[in-house]
This record gives sequence, structure tokens and C-alpha cells, in this order.
Amino acid sequence: MQKYKKPTFTEEDLGVNPFAQSLKIPVNEIEFKNVYKKEEDMLLPLVKEVEKTPITKLYTTSEHRKFTNNLSLRSKELLLWIMYEVKYGEDFLWVNKKRYMEECNISSLNTYKEAIKELIRYGYVGLTVIQDVYWINPLFFFKGDRIAKYPNNVVKTSLGY
Repeated sequence: MQKYKKPTFTEEDLGVNPFAQSLKIPVNEIEFKNVYKKEEDMLLPLVKEVEKTPITKLYTTSEHRKFTNNLSLRSKELLLWIMYEVKYGEDFLWVNKKRYMEECNISSLNTYKEAIKELIRYGYVGLTVIQDVYWINPLFFFKGDRIAKYPNNVVKTSLGY
């Protein structure tokens, strides 16, 4: 059996990404307090452009990919839906199962129940003391800054990946 081999190419070989040609990225300018940049002989406040569109970060390791690939299709679908729903800086989420079921064309409540049970079993979400409110596992995904949310969990490492 011949091994599947990645073709050899450079980014230049691909040309221009057709999706990027009409891409518009809305940004806000953020001015940092007490942080300056030197321009010629003047110190100017540091201003940085940041994307305006909300994002949820998916933390990618080969172990996470393998773990996620073991989920059923319905659980993957629910996980993706949850990733869109989580609020900035929060590590919990109320799952509006009625809206989820409508948006994903699911007619059986048991289908939802099985998917959420699997996400709990695999540790993507966890139960809270409130019905239909779940902890999200920031090991896998998070909307916001995990360092700011969990400053006591920061571990300094070398630059090697």
C-alpha cells in the first residue's frame, strides 16, 4: 500500500485566495493606556486595530482533533452550535434546546439529550446546578482571553510548540 503523500508546493504556487478578494474585516481601533510607540522624536499612544466580529477560539492539538472525531455527528453539530452561542469571557452557557432543535432541524428531544450526554461524557461541557446551563471546557474552546479569566492557571513554557 502506497502512503498518501502531501504534494510539494509553496503559498505562491497557489495564487490568490478567491475568498479573500471580496473579504471585508470590520475592525475597531483600541488605544492602549500607558503604552507608547516612538515615532521619530515623539512618543505616541499605541493604537492597535482589533477585529470587531466576535470569535470563539478553538484550541487545536492533534489529541483534541482525535478526541473530537470520536464524537457522533449530532454531538459535533451541538458542539459547533454551542461554540457560536458562548458569550465573551464566560465559561458557562444556557442551551436553549428549543432554538437549537429548530435551527438544526431536530424533531426528537431524545436526539438532543443523547448529544448533550456525549458532550458531557467526553468533557466538552459539564453539568451545573442550574438545569440546561452547562460549564464549557476552556481546554477545547473559549470566547475571550483565557489568561485574563484564569490568571492562576497560567504556566510559562518555552517558545517551542
